[in-house]
Amino acid sequence: MSRPGERTTHRVDRLTLREKVVEGERLARELMDHMSQGFTPKLGELMRMVAPTDPDAPPVADITIRTQAMRVLDSEQFTNQLEEEAEKFFSAIAHETEKIALGETK
Repeated sequence: MSRPGERTTHRVDRLTLREKVVEGERLARELMDHMSQGFTPKLGELMRMVAPTDPDAPPVADITIRTQAMRVLDSEQFTNQLEEEAEKFFSAIAHETEKIALGETK
C-alpha cells in the first residue's frame, strides 16, 4: 500500500467535482479497509499480548510487545495521513457543492 501523500499528484482544487467525489470515495474505502484489515487487528493482537485471557499462558517477551506496539503506531500514523488526505477532498467537495447551491459557479 502506498502512502497517502504519494498517490495524488494534482492539487485538489484543480480537479473537477466528479474527480473529487471519485477520489474521496476511494479514500474512504481505503480508510475503512485499512481500519478493518490493518489497524484494528494489530491493536487487538497487542491487547491480547498485554492482557492475556489464559492465566497459564507463558508471559510475552518485552521485545515482542514493543515490536507490536511499533506496528500499531505505524498503522496509526498511516491512518492519520489517510484521514487527513480524505478530509481535504471532503472539504473541497463541500465547498464546491455549496458554491453550486448558492449559484456561485465559475
